[in-house]
Amino acid sequence: MVMLEEAYGKEMTEGRAAIYFEHLRIYSIPEIEGAVNRAIREREFFPTVATLIKFIEEDHKGRRERNALKVIYDKLAIKRKTEGGKRLGEARNREVIPTGMGSDAGFE
Repeated sequence: MVMLEEAYGKEMTEGRAAIYFEHLRIYSIPEIEGAVNRAIREREFFPTVATLIKFIEEDHKGRRERNALKVIYDKLAIKRKTEGGKRLGEARNREVIPTGMGSDAGFE
């Protein structure tokens, strides 16, 4: 919270610090630091607890979306690789018989 005090030129009282701590304690230090840094970049005034929580939750949502996209991408890449391998393998294993020269072409 020292960063907020310095950035906004406003001292955090013990009471205010207790309120912030109570509501932010479920989050990790890196999550809170990320929200504080974002508030410093984007907010003109000292951020409320609600603003910091909103920033943390938006970051969580963004991560979930990025992770979901990565899973989808990875599955598609694996599927393409697998399908491509099957096609190549099938082509290699297929017997090539010229037209008119198959087993029913009349050769004895």
